[in-house]
This record gives sequence, structure tokens and C-alpha cells, in this order.
Amino acid sequence: MAVNVPVNCKKCRKILFSHPDHPLLSIHGSIVNSESKNKKPCLEGQQQPLWYLDSENVPSWITSVIEEAGWTKGKLHCPVCHCRVGTFDFVSGGHCPCQLCVIPPVHLIKSKVDVFFHRGELQFEANVQVEDTLNLSKASS
Repeated sequence: MAVNVPVNCKKCRKILFSHPDHPLLSIHGSIVNSESKNKKPCLEGQQQPLWYLDSENVPSWITSVIEEAGWTKGKLHCPVCHCRVGTFDFVSGGHCPCQLCVIPPVHLIKSKVDVFFHRGELQFEANVQVEDTLNLSKASS
């Protein structure tokens, strides 16, 4: 059973959508989860600053923004605080650094959204491991 992982705006903490309802993708288009998120996505092994979404399975608020822009290029802003959380580009069709795949057209900026993957008693935020608050309180006692 898949656990819903909220994807929040980092500025106002509004839930933008849930993963896996709208799965986050790597630069190669594979679904990101707690086990795969730390793997190097390309042969060059560079850490990518973006999450990607499948253009056929995006939240309705993103679909509205894309349709308003005529399926070309644009920026994605949080519907509540209007902070920029990503972009979309259906025109360029860029390739990943290893040149094996075309980059998915809808991008979310990792530094602008919070994504919490759960595994056991630990939470993983984007690419940073965060200790459970219970473990912190026990250690300080």
C-alpha cells in the first residue's frame, strides 16, 4: 500500500499535492521514493535541483496554469502565497546531462517545496535526513 507523501510549499506550508497521487519523477522519468531519491540520476552524478512531474498526471491547479499559457512555457506559483515553486516548458524539450532522456516538461524546484518521505522512524526531507523528534527528546534527557 502506497503512503501519501504531501508536497508542500516551503514558504506557506500549503499542501500543493500528494505523492504518489501525482508522482515525483527523477530527471530520467522514474518515480522517486525514499529508497531511490539518493541515487545519482545521470552518468555525471550531479545532484539535480529539481523534481519532475508527468505532464499527463499533474494536479488540477497546475493543469489550469499550463492551459492558460497555451502549453508553451511558464512559471508555477503556489496558489496561496504566490511564491514560485516551479516551471514548465513544453517547447524546448531539453535532454538530461547524460543525453539519454528528454527532461519531463513540468519541474518543481526542490528548495521551494517540502517533500517528506517516511521510512521506519525516520523522515527524509527532499535530500536531507531529519531525525524524529522523539529520538531527539530522548537523547537530550
